[in-house]
Amino acid sequence: MISRRRFLAIAAFFSIVGSQSLAQTSWTGHALGADVEIKLNGPKSISKPLISVLKTNLFEIENAFTLYNPTSELRTLSAQKHITPSSMFFDLATQALDLHQKTNGLFEPSVQTLWAAHAKNQKPTSLVPFSKVYISHDRITLDKDQSLTFNGIAQGYATDQIELLLQKHGFEHVLINLEELSAIGGPWAVGLSDPDIGIFSTTTLHDQSIATSSPNAMRIIKDKGHILHPSDEESHFWSTVSVKANSACIVDGLSTAFCLMPAHQIRTVIRRYFKDVEAVSLRPDGVLRRLSVTA
Repeated sequence: MISRRRFLAIAAFFSIVGSQSLAQTSWTGHALGADVEIKLNGPKSISKPLISVLKTNLFEIENAFTLYNPTSELRTLSAQKHITPSSMFFDLATQALDLHQKTNGLFEPSVQTLWAAHAKNQKPTSLVPFSKVYISHDRITLDKDQSLTFNGIAQGYATDQIELLLQKHGFEHVLINLEELSAIGGPWAVGLSDPDIGIFSTTTLHDQSIATSSPNAMRIIKDKGHILHPSDEESHFWSTVSVKANSACIVDGLSTAFCLMPAHQIRTVIRRYFKDVEAVSLRPDGVLRRLSVTA
């Protein structure tokens, strides 16, 4: 398996100053499987305890959704086929199911079953779709042949949670980079990058989030890119897809699913369910497409 060094960052600026003096409070450490740096520019009376809250929140998200900790809720669910979920786990599972349904099953957490088979050099069996998962506040239950991954949505979910915390504590000019970018205030200028050609477009964020997916950014099983189609066939229409909207969780999931859709299907999904979404897609031949309700 190919690994890559990941660096995540949160920069926040307190706008309601009053009589309080401002200073930078920072923390560097490891969370969500990456190096993390948090910089809060505001009153120390607010920033110092908030750093602790943010760290705790990141660790809780990691312990719920990581595939690398055998005691995480996600790993426990895949092993035992049932759990009593935390409120956080129930919340994300519910959002994942909504995206699964609205993308006609192309956002598919059950692809972890395919990854597990490939990792053992086995031929995958037919995938049991995520729609078959039983989800309630009291219990989540999988089919005996199901395993899940939330890698296509958990970082977006984490980004939304961090954004809510910072807004609650009065930070009004913020850029969060947990691989999905989210902005409070703005404008923030953002470059869109493809693994083969580098920066291919730019956009601005103002109280918005953006996520970018590139199927061939990593090839971690034989000749397969890291975004698998539920059928296990190579079916990537785009070299890179960037999706911009109000929710980091939504754009995280959609950028993954849109890699597996032709342009007309992307437009249909946006028109029916996500009218605030704008997708920027780059074909392997370098042709850029902007897909939205009005495009």
